[in-house]
Amino acid sequence: MFSWLVALVVAAFPLSAAAEQLIKSNSLNPCMANSGLSATLFNVVFTPANRSLAFNIVGVSDISGNVTAELDVYAYGLEIFTYNLNPCENEDLKSLCPMNTGQIPIDSNAPLDEDTVSQVPGIAYTVPDLDGLVQIRLSDAESGKLRACVEADLSNGKTVYQKAAAWTSAIIVGSGLTASAIASGLGHSYTATHVATSTMSLFGYFQSQAYIGMAAVDLPPIAASWTQNFQWSMGIIRVGSFQTLATWYQRATGGTASTLLSNLGTASVDVQRKLFKRTNNAGSSDTSNTVTLRGIERVGFRAGIEPTNIFLTGYIIFIIFFLSVTLAVCLFRAMLQGLAKKGKLKDNQFQEFRERWSTVLKGILFRITLIGFPQMVVLCFWELWARDSSAEVVLAVFTLVAMFCILARACFGIIQVAKTSKELHHTPAYLLFSNAVFLQKWGALYSQFRAKAYFFMVPILVFSLAKGMFIALGQDHGKVQAIGLLILELGFLVVICILRPYMNKKINALNISIAVFNLLGAIFLLIFTEIFNQPGIVTGVSGVVFFIYNAAASMVLLIMVLLTSFMAIISKNPDERYHPIRDDRASFMKSNSQNQLTTELDALGVTARNETTIPSPFKLGPLDQLVNLSVPIAVVFTYKSGIAVERLQRALARLLDYYPHLTGRLRISEEDGTREMTALGSGAELLVAECTSRLDAFSSPVDLPGRGGNALCAPFDPSLEAVCRDPQFTIQHTRFACGAVALGVRLHHTLCDSDGFFQLVRDLAELYRSIGPDPDSTPGALAHPPCIRGYLSELLYDMPPDDRKAALEYQPSLFHVDPTPVATAAPAPPTTIPTPPPVVGRIIRITGAELAALKAHATNPNGASWISTFDALAAHLWQTLYRARLQLRAATSPPLSTAFLTSVNHRARLAPPPRHFPNCLFTPYCTTADLATAPLWQLAQTMHALTRTPSAAAATATVRWIAAQPDKRRIRWGFPGGEGAFMFSAWSKFDAYHF
Repeated sequence: MFSWLVALVVAAFPLSAAAEQLIKSNSLNPCMANSGLSATLFNVVFTPANRSLAFNIVGVSDISGNVTAELDVYAYGLEIFTYNLNPCENEDLKSLCPMNTGQIPIDSNAPLDEDTVSQVPGIAYTVPDLDGLVQIRLSDAESGKLRACVEADLSNGKTVYQKAAAWTSAIIVGSGLTASAIASGLGHSYTATHVATSTMSLFGYFQSQAYIGMAAVDLPPIAASWTQNFQWSMGIIRVGSFQTLATWYQRATGGTASTLLSNLGTASVDVQRKLFKRTNNAGSSDTSNTVTLRGIERVGFRAGIEPTNIFLTGYIIFIIFFLSVTLAVCLFRAMLQGLAKKGKLKDNQFQEFRERWSTVLKGILFRITLIGFPQMVVLCFWELWARDSSAEVVLAVFTLVAMFCILARACFGIIQVAKTSKELHHTPAYLLFSNAVFLQKWGALYSQFRAKAYFFMVPILVFSLAKGMFIALGQDHGKVQAIGLLILELGFLVVICILRPYMNKKINALNISIAVFNLLGAIFLLIFTEIFNQPGIVTGVSGVVFFIYNAAASMVLLIMVLLTSFMAIISKNPDERYHPIRDDRASFMKSNSQNQLTTELDALGVTARNETTIPSPFKLGPLDQLVNLSVPIAVVFTYKSGIAVERLQRALARLLDYYPHLTGRLRISEEDGTREMTALGSGAELLVAECTSRLDAFSSPVDLPGRGGNALCAPFDPSLEAVCRDPQFTIQHTRFACGAVALGVRLHHTLCDSDGFFQLVRDLAELYRSIGPDPDSTPGALAHPPCIRGYLSELLYDMPPDDRKAALEYQPSLFHVDPTPVATAAPAPPTTIPTPPPVVGRIIRITGAELAALKAHATNPNGASWISTFDALAAHLWQTLYRARLQLRAATSPPLSTAFLTSVNHRARLAPPPRHFPNCLFTPYCTTADLATAPLWQLAQTMHALTRTPSAAAATATVRWIAAQPDKRRIRWGFPGGEGAFMFSAWSKFDAYHF
């Protein structure tokens, strides 16, 4: 059994055979209460090459008289052999016959015969972290009473704790995080998210290994050495200058520094057996007890760090890492600026980093805070337990509070944003992933999870906090630590198996596997406490198995992260290696390898990411197909303070990144009459003009230049040829003599309705305000990007035959199909359309008292439903104007039309994606035979009912019917029109757009 066990260890972790063979022991520990023999210094080395046994021992004896000794040798819990010895019968031990009380100094070399040396198996010199023990029992030679029991751990100098292994694992983790940052800078969002998530999972696994090493449990040597390889993840890294600084700081703030490392020549230190409360002077050589270390002190001692310096060492490492990353990011930004000025950097390379480098830096520093959270929880809470100095305790409390506040603030903000997104947009993914600034700053907490599992960051942090507190505050109670960790790991495994919160199957499988490994580690830790009173061989074998499965798991995980990082850097398009994460984030997260987008969420994501990768030609939505082509939306905004043209131009250019289809030209398909935007990138139009008059010279908006301000907008040609040829989006900047400015904004109605139009102007104003005073300043990002694809526009790209058939069977109330086929004759030569008579606007002002009286008159006297202001005004104007027209018409004239039409915004009923830009209007109409004589309240009720049609279901069916039509040009509007027809439209109140 012993030979098979050590052979397996050697095979799993081969070590160089070039080192000198030896077996040594550095501490002698009592194995019974009130043992009559102890040692303050115990260094024994057996060298088989020269068959010598070197002693350097300072023992203390309470025994007098003759004794006999029984020596038992154990390996991995198995008793290998027993040897009985009588000092009075051994010439080399005559000085111990009889034994005397007092100090027993021994410093010599003893030769061994060849037969004795040959009894030691050769494999004992090569197996790493030999789990060997020599136990010596001294009994009274006459009575046989046991007088003393001591034991010494054996080591051959070979260990699985290798600094090269620790540095390799640290470098691979660092390379993974670096590769993720580079991929993100190059725009490969999927790759960056996957690499970062895999790397952080690996790092968390390493920290879990370090936790086991920090537990106050008597670990088998191979388990203790293996976990020591990962203590770097907890900041336990020895740097000589840091030790000097930590010792100075502790003494300067009233603490007493320990001197264990400096007293190794005069005192023995045991890092395996027995547990005593640490005292800062425990390293002195004049005590009768061997200094014993467990848990956090043990890993610190093995790393060459004084116990009282452990907290400050980890703290300094964290601060140095924090500052180093900050400096590296600043230097990288400076390098990019230099390359950009020399023209050696493409415009799209590291674009997001260059534009929002400060936000990226904040996000990176937050990730470092998140990475260091488990480390600082353990070290800070342990400092509260150890209390090395009052200043260090204050520093630990401050750090804990600061980290808790930062993470709590981030969690609260993310949860609030996700809830708002669910309420407004029916998915938490929109606001969590569309806002690049928010994602870069706080994405480390939720980007690795499914959008619907964004909250899982809270259980993760609570889990890390609980584990850290068990490790830090349970240094006197190893069994409590082991049971607590087992419960936590088991609960976490059950939760992630049920919820599967991570972004895809591979990441879920990875983290579930790591959770299984961590649970097994907790089970082994419980076994190491010997809570089950198992035989020693069980503990020994468990230590070997613990090392083997963790070594294999670590190797697989390290190779996986290394390959993933390598591919992320060398691949031209690494995102192709990953399937899109179908939780809506794929529509919002930026990626340079975005495929063709055909859904509303995809279109929303295009603008949310500030990308211009949209299909060309870009088909307009079904509700955009029927808008009169000669009708634009034009509004003039006046400002008393000036608006810089150059700054406006930069804001407009950035605005078109969010609305890229506005840079195209309208085209009507000759096949099916579908309207689409083609020639994307042709540009919008910004005109600059001056007016010699002062703005305050005009008494009312009607008096503005060009009949109500028409001269303040760019010229507009309503002919079909011009509508398809000219820019769809124009802005005219007019400066008055007084310095005031007018912005005449015009957009073709086929692209949007009034709601979308004012949203566009709001976005332009937001981008204008985000530009700083620096001439090189660029506009920021929109807090809430728009959705530019029309409602159900994907049906125009592809509608299954069965769906098309079902859609065509619907009979809409507002439209019908002209049975006459559309002629496909050659296009006629351009013609000049005569300018129609100007439309002159007039302002009607109604006082509050007059409006109240009108609404009372329009309310059903029988107590029917509520009437809105719109209902009352529309009914009043419809009837009043009809009566006035009747008075002006000749008796022989044809009868006037009594048709009434209005426009209704259906966003609330159809629930398109948030900030829907295209048309979402329906224009219901009605007629009445007794318009002139009907009581006003009846007409108001007609208005009230009209504005609530069509229903959401009917509106959706109508949109599908429009999309399914084989030729959109044959769709006819059912509104009868005619002379006297009345159209009443209400534009809701809009903000003053401060630029």
